[in-house]
Amino acid sequence: MDEIKKKKVLNVNDLIIAFYLCIPMVTKILATIMPLENNIVILVGVLVLVSILYNKKIVFTKEMLLINIIVIILFLISFLRVIENQYVIMYFLDYILYGFSGIFLAQNHFEYKNVLKYISIIFVFFTIILVYKYIPLVKASENLDFTMDLSYTVLIGMIAMLIYFKYTKKAIFKILTVVTIIINLYYLIVLNNNRGSILALVIFIIISGLQKIKKKKNKVILCIISIVISVFSVNFIFDYIEDINTNINWVNRLAFQIKQGNISSTRDDLYQDAIQMIDNNSLIGAGIGEFENEHQGQYTHNLFLQLGCENGIVIAIIVGGYLILCFYKAIFNNIEKERKELLIFLLCQFLPRLFVSSVYWLNSFIWIFLYLSIKGEKKKENEIQRNVIED
Repeated sequence: MDEIKKKKVLNVNDLIIAFYLCIPMVTKILATIMPLENNIVILVGVLVLVSILYNKKIVFTKEMLLINIIVIILFLISFLRVIENQYVIMYFLDYILYGFSGIFLAQNHFEYKNVLKYISIIFVFFTIILVYKYIPLVKASENLDFTMDLSYTVLIGMIAMLIYFKYTKKAIFKILTVVTIIINLYYLIVLNNNRGSILALVIFIIISGLQKIKKKKNKVILCIISIVISVFSVNFIFDYIEDINTNINWVNRLAFQIKQGNISSTRDDLYQDAIQMIDNNSLIGAGIGEFENEHQGQYTHNLFLQLGCENGIVIAIIVGGYLILCFYKAIFNNIEKERKELLIFLLCQFLPRLFVSSVYWLNSFIWIFLYLSIKGEKKKENEIQRNVIED
């Protein structure tokens, strides 16, 4: 009886994590069915409450405490230093939604394969909304800026479904997967106006391909070769795209920007200002939200520059270096397969996007990734051993 109860609780945790990671999808589905204000706040609140009720406990692991103590200290320092602290308050509230809540839910043990399954099921329903609402909207709109958020939403379901495809044996699910992927690839490659999501998908495919290679040395060599080829082929690709005329929105946008000499979408000016701010406040940074205060709400559009602007070079190097180390371990080290897939899934959701856009206070994937990375795999291995002994 205890085993059955434990399994049910476990399944609920799987479902909770899946819904949390799918918040961009779920909110768009709900907004189509019954529009609500603050639907993200409501959804996160419900998920946290359900988690507490089903697990019948409120737990704060030492890893969660470590992350949150550091974050709270940084916010307190910024609140005292930054004169106009509207962004300090706003980002703190964002962190509660996307950082604290995500880590809190991830503390409970969950089965990664089940999470992928539930995300894939939600993705099928989201695809219906995509076909019914968003694809006609994209075709009828001249301003396609809204496709950026939509494309990263598609990316969540697409990567989860591609990974889960090898685990499912049901023919109906395989057929659904193929149909769903084709529809979303059509949106992502043809209608989408955003290059970042395309880059993220390419990175996922390359990383997945590297996992087929067993020897670490060969992985590193192939990765270096891929980077070198990419760097040397950029100019050729740009020269080709500049004169091309297609029905592919992101290619047309890139061609227009190449002709205008503005490939970075004016990010260069923001990058230069961010570097100058870091230079002026190299030790402890200018504080959270100060860059936004000085640029009418515009952010740095780069994870590492944001770290430097807000917290100084030391913290930027520590956190940035740790993320790069985790990225290296997830790709090249021989770690437990499911853990590796989970880390790669999370990495592909946040790293490409935060490298050229958005802010980390609004991204749940980076906080869950940091928590799971700090937690390490030692505890998971011990837990697996205990489960084997109990069985």
